[in-house]
Order: sequence, then structure tokens, then C-alpha cells
Amino acid sequence: MSGIYKSAGAAQRVETHAAVRSLPPLLAIVGGRDVMLDSAETRDRLERFAPRAKVLFLPDAYHVIPGHTDVIHDFLRAPQPV
Repeated sequence: MSGIYKSAGAAQRVETHAAVRSLPPLLAIVGGRDVMLDSAETRDRLERFAPRAKVLFLPDAYHVIPGHTDVIHDFLRAPQPV
């Protein structure tokens, strides 16, 4: 399975589930109404194949999701599994 995820205007391709599994710890905050990517598919794929991913899915949010500074700060300061 391959997917394209857009970031800062450039496409980043993650080709396989193995590649997703090898991602470092990450925080994904995704809006269910995002028109730039399939947020539900992104959430499902990360939850299934990226064991070190923390996914915050906001079903009524769009692409720009303000007001989550504390969530980001807490993630960055928390000890991460190796």
C-alpha cells in the first residue's frame, strides 16, 4: 500500500507498511474535514502500523487546527520509547 502525505507544499511518499512501522515517535493531529489528505485513512494507518504514533483525530476540524500547543508541548517533553 502506498500513500501520499503533503507537508509544507511538498509530497512525502511512504511506500509500505514497513516504512510506516519504522517511523520515529510522532504526534499526528488530524482534522476529519481536512480536504488536503484523507484524515481517516491517515489515522487508521498510523494506529495500525506505527506503534510509536500518537494520533489525535478531531472529526470536525479542517486542515489548520489551532489551539493544541499544550498537546504538542506535552508530547515533545514526554519520554519517548526507543
